[in-house]
Amino acid sequence: MTPAPPQAAEELIDFSRNNQGPIFMEAISYRWRGHVGYREDIDVGVKRGKELWKWRDRDPVGRLKDAMLSFGMITDADFNLINRELDILV
Repeated sequence: MTPAPPQAAEELIDFSRNNQGPIFMEAISYRWRGHVGYREDIDVGVKRGKELWKWRDRDPVGRLKDAMLSFGMITDADFNLINRELDILV
């Protein structure tokens, strides 16, 4: 499978907003935290090995944070506040 170019989501959204029909976009992800908790070291018999680190580097939350920081959309303090607020909800 070939990854979609970065503008793919934008093109699909524009297509739909212009009433050109329904769309479907598949987003493939990987659970790199433990299956039964928030810790990374609980695999419950699943051996992920080197694959885990490959996917961690592609973490969409980390990549979004980096992009938002680079464009000046948030600060580290903003991101930390968001994380604290989410931790309260969980």
